[in-house]
Order: sequence, then C-alpha cells, then structure tokens
Amino acid sequence: MKTTYIYPRSTRALIVASCAALIVPLARAQTHVSPPPAEGIGLTLNVSSSAAGKTKLKSGSAGYGEVCSDEFAASLSQSIQLSADSGLDVGLGYQRTSLDLKPGARLVPLPERLQSLTLDLSYNQKLTAEWSALVGTSVGYHTAGSSGFSKKGFGVDVFALGLYNVNPTLQLALGGGYSSLAHGLNRFGPAVGLAWQATPKWSIAFGYPTTGVTYKFSEALSLGLVGEGVFGTYYVGKDPLPVSTTKPALDRTTLEYFDVRLGLAATWKITPVFSLVTKVGSVLARQYDYHQRNFKLKSEGTAAYFSLGVSRSF
Repeated sequence: MKTTYIYPRSTRALIVASCAALIVPLARAQTHVSPPPAEGIGLTLNVSSSAAGKTKLKSGSAGYGEVCSDEFAASLSQSIQLSADSGLDVGLGYQRTSLDLKPGARLVPLPERLQSLTLDLSYNQKLTAEWSALVGTSVGYHTAGSSGFSKKGFGVDVFALGLYNVNPTLQLALGGGYSSLAHGLNRFGPAVGLAWQATPKWSIAFGYPTTGVTYKFSEALSLGLVGEGVFGTYYVGKDPLPVSTTKPALDRTTLEYFDVRLGLAATWKITPVFSLVTKVGSVLARQYDYHQRNFKLKSEGTAAYFSLGVSRSF
C-alpha cells in the first residue's frame, strides 16, 4: 500500500512546533523523527529515553532540596490517506517520568512518578492551494504517584490549526487548543509558528514548544540547535508530603509540569525505515505548579540532559 503525504515534511514539523504547551498530542508527535517510507503501510513506532541532572527547588524564598529525572516515552501511530486532499492520524502513546528527590532543609513535596496513557486522533484537510487545516484530540489518563492510573486523571485535549503556504519554502500556522485537566498555564492558549527551508541544507522552525535551526549534511544525517519545552498535567490523588506544615494540602488536585531545554540534536537515518535521534544540552528552567492550591516550585540554576530516541516505520 502506498502512503501519500498531503503536507511536505517541513510543514508536518511546523504543525508540532507551532503549538502552545497545552497541546499535548502534538508535542508528543515531535518524537516522529522520520515519516513512513513511500511504500510502507503508514505505521510508525517511536521509543525514547532521557535523563536530566539535578537542580535545586524553591517556593518563594523557601528551599526544598533537589530533583533530577529520567523519562521514557513510546508511541505507535497509523497514518491513513482518506483522499487526495485529506488524511487521518491515529495513535497510542505512553509517557513516564520518574523523579529522584533529594531533600534539603525541607522535604520535597512532589510525587515520585508522573505518567500518561493516551489515544490521539488528528485530521488534516487541504482547503485551497495555500490553505490547509488540522484538527485533533487526545484522550487519556494522566496520573502522579506510585499507584496506577486513576479515573480522576482522565483528560481531553483538543486543538485546531490553520496552515498557510506563503511559498514552497515558507509555511505559517495559527490556531489554539484546550486541555480539560489543566487549570493554569496549560489550560488554554493560542498557537503560532513558522517553518522556513532557507536553503536545500538549512531549515528554521520558530514556534512553541520547539524552535530550532537544522543543517542537513546528507540524506541520512542532520544536526540542529534546538530550544524546546517539555510539559504535562497530572492528577495527584494523595499528598506526596502530608506531614509538612510549610505548604498547603496537595491531595486531590493537579500538578502542571514545565521545563525549558536548549541543546544540540542529531538525526541519523540509518535505513529508509529506521532512524535515530540523540539530544544533549541543558535544562534552563523547571517548574512544578499546583495551580489550584497556589503552590509552585521553581528550579535554581541549570542541569544537563541527554536523550536517545528511535523511530521504525512500516
């Protein structure tokens, strides 16, 4: 079965890069380092693992020790061409973040694990020679703590984007999205971005959660400087530190996580159906926000990070 893509690869990257932090399914799509081959069935498996070093945490002037983390993510997605001008993407995704907490003057009021399990669906439609539209949703469970998934961690994310081709090398995107589980920064917001193929070897993507400059050495190897945001919203059933008197009660609420990273990213297309992506850089800032309880932990200083991901197309 031959799979035809409506949008060029630069535009598909733009769809991801232009979305604000609340658009979880598109952020996960960034791990799709390579589209399916021309003669494939449109199925793609992505697996990635990463680790970030320790940073100190504070809430106001109060210190709360240190945190470092390791992350694992996996997704399986299927692209379906509905017509010459429309397509559908369906996927399953799992993400887990483990927090290693180092108490300081105070114990750290964070859960030791954050995890999500989602079903993602998006639909793209070419409207005119210049305009296209992308709409989608992600439904699933997002839970903090050592126990399994909770029904109270069920959330629905929706998004919509308008895509405009200025010319064959420049694309713009404008839209927005909504997350039912979030109550703070991740709740609702606009999305805007651009993707520019400056030369056959140089490309620039500007937007959120990813902005970067990439140089293509060959069909198999590219290297880029990338700034990106990593985020998520999770339901907290039990207070991770119930005995503390220096904070409000943190049970039956949500935790919104956000960090900003800057580093180098290398993509190596080992075969037409198998790619590898590695990143190394610095976590510039971290934030853990119990927005409903008006309690927020922020990092001091920076931390190194490293990630390795693979993509297999079928």
